[in-house]
Parts: sequence; structure tokens; C-alpha cells
Amino acid sequence: MDRNKSKKEPRRGRPIPVVVPFLVLLSASVPQVAWGLDGVIDGSAPNTPSPKLHSRGCNPKQVIQGKGDQVTIARAVVEHTLKRIRDTPMRSTPYEHIYIEQIFEPQFYKCILAQLPPGDGAGGLSKLNRNRFTVPLNRQKSPGISLEKAVAAGVNRQFWNAFAAAFATPEMSVLWVSRFNRTTGARFKNGGLAPPWSAGAGGAPGPAPQPSYTYEMDLSRDVTGYAILPHTDSSGKMVTTLYYLPRTADPKVAQAGTCVVRSLTGEVTKSGSGRHGWEDMEVAFQAKFVPNSMMAFAPCTSSWHAVKKTAGKVTRNTIQGFVHINDKTPRKAACYNSGSAQ
Repeated sequence: MDRNKSKKEPRRGRPIPVVVPFLVLLSASVPQVAWGLDGVIDGSAPNTPSPKLHSRGCNPKQVIQGKGDQVTIARAVVEHTLKRIRDTPMRSTPYEHIYIEQIFEPQFYKCILAQLPPGDGAGGLSKLNRNRFTVPLNRQKSPGISLEKAVAAGVNRQFWNAFAAAFATPEMSVLWVSRFNRTTGARFKNGGLAPPWSAGAGGAPGPAPQPSYTYEMDLSRDVTGYAILPHTDSSGKMVTTLYYLPRTADPKVAQAGTCVVRSLTGEVTKSGSGRHGWEDMEVAFQAKFVPNSMMAFAPCTSSWHAVKKTAGKVTRNTIQGFVHINDKTPRKAACYNSGSAQ
């Protein structure tokens, strides 16, 4: 806006500024965005007036601000996460799951914390249920956080758009699906699809069609009192990824991680949308909710997991990510379990 043209001169020559509502400024002239390499999002004109990312804990060599609203996540930052996913051993009892520490480059993790919604409460985040609030970072037909939701949540739209462009990629999706190949392989077979590690991957001729993927992410906040009963996750998810974003490793916070649950009666579910009480269930493993860590698993018919109600005042900031197949997702299959005959 031309500030000189937005003022009127009174008779005495003293300038009187024209007051324009803040939200009007934010919602005016939202440009189309173009996605590029290394998680870059670019626009033809400014979107939201935002503070410099480098003054908020971000390393300029990792989070690169170009002209206007262009923000790039450096490839080296993404490579760190890819390597941690590839190198961390898989746990396979009672079903395949993985717990990864130092999932992000340490300095970049500090940058992520600086971009979280302010405070510890719900703020302007969208309410999903009684104690969970969220803001979508990307969807198949919307590869970025909307202007309105970014303003409401008080987050930097450019950073989170660049984050999704860098980490919610086909490359990352294929890696996750491949890491859980003993579980996802059965699902590909059910659907008559070629898994990404098969001869048909990478565009080469194969006996079955090669699917494409969408990796959807939500920035979520669970406030005091949050809990969720054992469930297996819906059939629409090929892989579930839960990135933990606490600021402290305090023990009362660390015990807020996701529980891997075993059914004592061998109960299975094909849909996964329902909840199960704690009767006849036991915790086989609990991920520590500590800084810069994550848990992931491939939903299957007995991938029971839950979050127990935490003691005291605890806020859980997470990035919830789900890898989907863009066409019809194959039905869930039996879980791989190294402790039983396959």
C-alpha cells in the first residue's frame, strides 16, 4: 500500500492517517503460490506481514528467505530427517512401529519451536474435539496453510508452507511406506498395486500400477486433559507419523507420549475408526514425549495405540502426518509381528 496516497491533508496541514483494519490488510490480494525445490513457496506479492524468521530462532543457512515472501528449507535439513528415518531400527512387537530421536537437525528444531502458535492454550486453532486443536498445513488439493487459518492461529504462514513443501513430499511418502514394507506390502497386494520397492517403481514397466501419494500434515495442540482410547487408525492411512514438539524433557511431559497397545484377546479391527476400552489391553511400549522425537507406524488390523490422560498441566504440540494413496487405498492387512509366525 502507498502510504502517501492513504493519507488526507486537513486544512491546518496536519496529516491524519487512514485507519485500515488489520484483517483487511491481511486478506487483501492473496497471490497464487508456486512450489519449487527444497521446500520453497513463492508468491507474486506479499501475503501476511511476518517478522523475520531469522530473528525467531531460525538459522539463515537452513531457512532461507528470498525476495518478498519466498522461504526455502535447505536440502541439508531435509537430508538429516531422511537419514534418521532410514537408519533408526524398526520395532516389530506387537506390530511394526518406530521411535526416532533427533528427527530434525537440532538448530532447525529450535526454529520449529519458535514458529509454534503462541501460548499454551487453544488460541485461534480450530477445535477438533474437547481437548484437541489443530491447523491443517497441507491437503491434496491445498498444498499450504490458508491465510485465514494462519492469521487465526498466529503462525508464520510462509514458514509452515515451506515446511510442508519440504517434508510432506512424494520422496518422504515413499520412504515411510518402504520402511514399513512388511506391513504395507500386504496392503499393496490386497489392492493389486505395485509397492515403491518393486520392479515397477520409478516409472519402469511393472506387473501392477504404481500409486501416487499425498502426505497430509496438521499442526496440533492437545491441552490439559487430552486422552484417546485404544484404536488402530482408519484404513485410509498407509502410514501414521507423530512428530513431538515439546520445549522440555521434564518427566511429567515425557510421559505424554503415544502408547503402543497390545490386545490380550487378539482383537482385530478392519476399519479402525472406533475406540476400545482399556479392558483386555496392555501397554507394550510408550514413546517418550521429549524434544525432537517422533513415533510412526503403518496401520494394520491390530495396530492398537492410545494416549493416556496426563497428570498435571501438560500441553502437547505435535505435527500429525498421514501418508495416503491418492486413488483407492487398499484395505488394512494383518500386522507384521516378529514374535509370531508369519
